[in-house]
Amino acid sequence: PPPSKPYTPLSVSAFNIRMIPDNSGTVIISPSATINMGRFYTEYKETMVPREVPFTVTAQQNVGTQIPFVAPLAIEFRTNGLTLADADSTVILKNNKQENNGFGLSVIDVDNDTPVKFNMKADMGPIHLDNGAGGRIIKHYKAKVEAIPGAEIKTGDFSAAMTVIVTY
Repeated sequence: PPPSKPYTPLSVSAFNIRMIPDNSGTVIISPSATINMGRFYTEYKETMVPREVPFTVTAQQNVGTQIPFVAPLAIEFRTNGLTLADADSTVILKNNKQENNGFGLSVIDVDNDTPVKFNMKADMGPIHLDNGAGGRIIKHYKAKVEAIPGAEIKTGDFSAAMTVIVTY
């Protein structure tokens, strides 16, 4: 029977739900997962210009889909407890004695020439998933190390490890 009170009918257009299984893709960092920034010589502090090393992050489809479709991807550079500065866009580097070494590390998104905000998801772009597992998207970045103004430079090896997470 029809409703006894006045009503406005609701109609919904058809929609599709796409299931993307876990581990259906791979993240590749090129040229390698370790980015070597080289040596900085403290004797030439006046000439210690920021050093940039390009790298790419590729999200690649591993499992084919029954029907091709486009999925938006997000990327996050997770710092795993490293000390941050500059509104979470710089990692304060430490030497092998765990002392601040006077340098900061940032990751620059080459597409818009802006620093990545660490520990925050950002748009990576759309990936075209297909039945042949041919979907891939490549983003270009630069790792940038520069002296922190006014900070004391301390020599020694340094490293910073991050996790790159791509989600849909």
